[in-house]
Order: sequence, then structure tokens, then C-alpha cells
Amino acid sequence: MPWLGVGRAFFRVEVLGPGGASARLHSHSAVDEYYLALEGRGTLRMENQAVPVGPGNLVAKPTGPDVTSQILADQGDEVRLLDMEIWPSADRRSKDLVTYADHQEVLLRGGGWSALFPVGALLSPADLGPHYQSGHQRHTDGTWSPAEVPGAAARPAAPVRASAGAHSAPRRAQPPGSALVETRFGAMAVRRRQAGAGLPIVFLHGLGSAGRVFDRQRPWFTDRELLAPDLLGFGGSDRPTDWDYSPAGQAAAVVEMLNALDVARCDLVGHSMGGTVALALQALFPSRVARLVVAEPNLVSGGGLISRRALDLSEQEYVRLGLHTVFADLRPGPAARPMDVYYWDTLAEADPRSMHRASLQLVHLDLDGQALVRGAVGLLAGAESHDGSLAVARAAGIPVAIIEGAGHDMFSDNPDGTGRALKDWLGPNGSGE
Repeated sequence: MPWLGVGRAFFRVEVLGPGGASARLHSHSAVDEYYLALEGRGTLRMENQAVPVGPGNLVAKPTGPDVTSQILADQGDEVRLLDMEIWPSADRRSKDLVTYADHQEVLLRGGGWSALFPVGALLSPADLGPHYQSGHQRHTDGTWSPAEVPGAAARPAAPVRASAGAHSAPRRAQPPGSALVETRFGAMAVRRRQAGAGLPIVFLHGLGSAGRVFDRQRPWFTDRELLAPDLLGFGGSDRPTDWDYSPAGQAAAVVEMLNALDVARCDLVGHSMGGTVALALQALFPSRVARLVVAEPNLVSGGGLISRRALDLSEQEYVRLGLHTVFADLRPGPAARPMDVYYWDTLAEADPRSMHRASLQLVHLDLDGQALVRGAVGLLAGAESHDGSLAVARAAGIPVAIIEGAGHDMFSDNPDGTGRALKDWLGPNGSGE
């Protein structure tokens, strides 16, 4: 194929025995790839879809981390493929980042690159923005040392504590029944009940809420240790002012909390925004999660009724008004449900700046929640809710539990129904099996 240029095209014929695969489920950042099915029938895995393939079918896979693909010989046939890679440069030394979605690994290959590392080794980018112009050398454990960098002032030798003075808004009083756990991003107020020898269960709350929303799950797990942190910016936790409040950033903070508490692995339950944080945590730190259950998480961009209000106000105006003004229509009346009263109280505890930033992170969600949710063992949905995550879960074949008499806030509307469903998925003793 001379129009491609000498050396830019790499072709090979692959023969897949029954039950085999063309390669790992993977994507490329710099190499276009094509498959031409020559003989036999199989299945194409691509972008969370399974599509039958047979002789004459041509699969074109452009570059990009979201376009993962793999051919499976899962129909009992021997499958022959022409695998074609098109490189940007003739010497095939272009730098190419290959992601292996099933294995949660990243390969760096090409000129000057030769490394493989697990996704769980990635650091949260939350620290990058505030210190983009500083002079430092980062180490593999996430710490840094000052370094001379042209045009940049040296960064302090020790990490800047998010709860220190100018880097954090004032912390609220520590909530009863919680303890403060230090992380690099700020201190987190954590409700902890120690019991039993199984894996701990970690509960992550939604936007504007707090960890105590899960208190009524305790009777369902008397043999388990339960941890329910207030995510940074909410409840009694620190509210760093130089932080983006992204799901990935919150996930990194939760992992640091687990490190501080010597929790190596846990079952994870996340509600609403907390479900999105839980999905990010499992994707970035897969070794830390045994089983994941999500309750109506944010899976796609666009946000919800609460988060979309941040679109109408600048951060400055949002902070100036305060949350009880921004959400004045949610003020509970005489006939209000207990959940409405609870949420009004936790809104008073939340930091407006944190709430605004977290809201915009959900509105402009930059993770593929529809793909990540496939890693959950189950999804909870309120019978009276109309959340779109239910349809996504059913389409993906994920087990679903409908909580009767509950809307989006099922942990308050029907805590016993929610606990019963969680117990079915997380087992009697938390063995992780």
C-alpha cells in the first residue's frame, strides 16, 4: 500500500482458535488500527458493545482512550483476521499510549518510551492546577521536593496542607460520632463503627449530604466495620479552596483516608454523586475495592436538579448568596418528610464554594460512567425516582434492586429496604468472594 508511506503500515494475519482473542481489550493514542475478518465468525467488543463479526467485515478503530476493541472467537469457529496498524511516522517510533481496559493497565511505547504501570498507580490531578507554575520534582509516592525550574518559584519542601489557613475555608465543628482523619487534601470527618472481622464497608454520600445519612444501615451489618466519611467540602470535613472537587479528586482523598485507617480493601457503596466518586475510585484504585454497589449515580454529563443550579450563578455569586438562598424552594414546611429536613440541615453544613465546584464537575462529567458502572455488582434505584442510571444498568446486564416507597434518597426514604438489598449483594460476612 504505497500511499501510506514506507514503514507506516504494519499488517499481520492472526489465527484465533475457538475461545481465543485477537488481543487484550485495548485502545491506542497514536496508532489507527483496522481488523478485516477473513474466515470464521466471532464477536467484536468495542465501546461497551458486543457486535457479531464474520468474513468480509471491516472494523475501523480510530485513536483515543475511549475506543477500546477486541475480537473474540466465541462462536465455536476458528477466526482468521488481517490486523492492520497505521503509525504516524515511518520509523514506527511515534509515542503511543495503550490502555488495557480489562486489566486496568497502561503501556507507554514508542521512541524513548518503554513502561507498563497499573491505573491504580496514577495520582489524582487535583494538585496540578494550584502548583502548575511551581518548581518541584514529584516522586512515585506523590510527595515532592523543591527543584529549580526556569521561570518558576521553588515549591515548599513539605506538601501544603489543604486545611491550612489560606488553602481552606473554615472547618465546621466536628460532627458528633465522627473522628477527623488527615489526608494531603484536607481532614475528613469519618463516622466509624468497628465490629466483626470481614471487609469494611465504606459509604459515600451525595451532593450536599453527609456521612450520617447512612447511620440507619448499621442494623443490617452488625458483623461488619462501617465507614461513612463526609466528603471534602461537606459535613464536618475540610473545604480546600484550591481544589476542583472532581470525582477523581474525591476518590483519591477517600483512598488516603483508607490508608490512614489501615484499610487495605473494602466493599464500597456510593449514592448519587458518591456513586460517581465510587466508580472513579474503583477505576483508579481497583485493588482497593472488593465489591461496588451504586445507588443512582451520575453516569453522564448534564447533572441533576441540584447540580444544574450552579450553571445559573458564578462561583462568587453562589457563595455570596449561600446555599439556603440558592435552594430556598427546598426549605421544609410543616408536612416535610424527614429526608427533606435532613437535607436542609446538611446544606447548612456544606461549603458553598465546594458545592458549586462539585456541581459543575457533575454537569460537565468527564468520566465514562456508562462504562465504569459495569464494574458494580448491583445498582439501587428508588421506585418513585426517574433516574436514568436504572436504564443504563439494565442495558448493561447489571443486577438491579428497586427500593419500594423510595425516591432518589432511598437511604432515608426506605433504609430497611435499602439495607436488605445491600445485604444480598455484599454477603453476610464481607469475605469479598
